[in-house]
Amino acid sequence: MQTAFLGDVLLGIPFFKALRLEYPDHQLTLLCRKGVGSFFKATNLVDDVIEVDKKDKASWSKARKRVADESFDLVFCPHESFRSSLFVSRLKANQKIGFKRFFNLFMFDKRLRRPLEAPEALRQLSLLGAVKPKWQDMIDTFVETQQAVGGQARDGLMPVPESVSMTVPQILEIRRKREKGLEVDGLSLVLETIANVKEPIVVLAPGSVWRTKQWTKEGFIAAGKTYSNKGAFIVVMGAKDEKTLCDEIASQIPNSISLAGRTSLVESAQLLALADLLLCNDSGAMHLGATADVPLVSVFGPTVLEFGYRPWSNRARVAQVPLACRPCGKHGAKKCPIGTHACMRDVPASAVIGAAKAVSKLKT
Repeated sequence: MQTAFLGDVLLGIPFFKALRLEYPDHQLTLLCRKGVGSFFKATNLVDDVIEVDKKDKASWSKARKRVADESFDLVFCPHESFRSSLFVSRLKANQKIGFKRFFNLFMFDKRLRRPLEAPEALRQLSLLGAVKPKWQDMIDTFVETQQAVGGQARDGLMPVPESVSMTVPQILEIRRKREKGLEVDGLSLVLETIANVKEPIVVLAPGSVWRTKQWTKEGFIAAGKTYSNKGAFIVVMGAKDEKTLCDEIASQIPNSISLAGRTSLVESAQLLALADLLLCNDSGAMHLGATADVPLVSVFGPTVLEFGYRPWSNRARVAQVPLACRPCGKHGAKKCPIGTHACMRDVPASAVIGAAKAVSKLKT
């Protein structure tokens, strides 16, 4: 059960893959926020999906009725809210496993300390460590090595062990075919057009649920123009409610197109598998990029790497500026608390492009 935002659910992919490995004959059901589950079922990361509209009581009631007669072997709940814990407490299950909170003493059979010293992908995976200790041993080893070299705040980022990567085989296959010059089949019409592009493809993802986590429009335009001027094809991606922003950015960059609102989650991941570089914010797009193993640079502003929500990829870099006001919140905010938005305004396009050179061979 994980009803958090898209990025948090995507960071559960190593957990889902490990569950498949440990329980190959079991059915894996994911309960998640509305609009998120299609990606996980389409890519066979889970067998079944139950989506809830978190603001709609009727949606929760429908979800409860759907599982009322089900009996589960194991229930894992990385989400820490009271509502999620209460939902889990009413399920029929041999074991219910979640993180310790002051209110959930009688809601789980096993409660674990949430390991904040580990990246979020491994925090979620630690729940599996409660029944399969080898995974906890791996997490402990990773954390010990991470602390020895400077902790989570390193811009270089600790390498992601292959056994807990976020790459998704179905998505990764598209990248492998494109790299070999093979035809990529099974794409939607809009993605077939992108797949036929001969130039290098750079994807810009300027949106975020939180306004303060968005790098400047001018920054994305400047970076896009730099790559476009060197022969790259620029694709601006985003959700339907980000269309105005994406269209405006694309209109300022030669040889570019906006696909905002025109691709599903699966199609967005497929697009990133076709790409040579992704420039984005600390957002769901960053984590979707990790599923496709695309070289990426993420701009961090109100949030910091110490929170643990790093890009879980070996082909990623973070661009940021040190400021006394950072961080200003766990998720960011709708408006800058001090009215400057310097954490994003002061990140120049040159810094983002410079970071990209460490993961990409594109000309600038």
